[in-house]
Amino acid sequence: MKKTPVQRNVRTLSDQTQLLKQHRHRLDQLITFASVGKTPDLTLVQRLKKRREDVKTKILNLEGVLRTIGKPIRPSAA
Repeated sequence: MKKTPVQRNVRTLSDQTQLLKQHRHRLDQLITFASVGKTPDLTLVQRLKKRREDVKTKILNLEGVLRTIGKPIRPSAA
């Protein structure tokens, strides 16, 4: 059975959401790493937190689209 364009798009959006969640988790790890030690790199931490917030916004937008389409969202890997 062939998938419809909507089904292919939902799969692509779900995959993108999962990749963004993995990226956000990696940013969390980098933030933790940059925050520890005698001289934490506060500038780097600030930039990483901004990127993490941008990724979170993208995830929420994609999940909103998926909800609008009416398809279930995969559970969070993080």
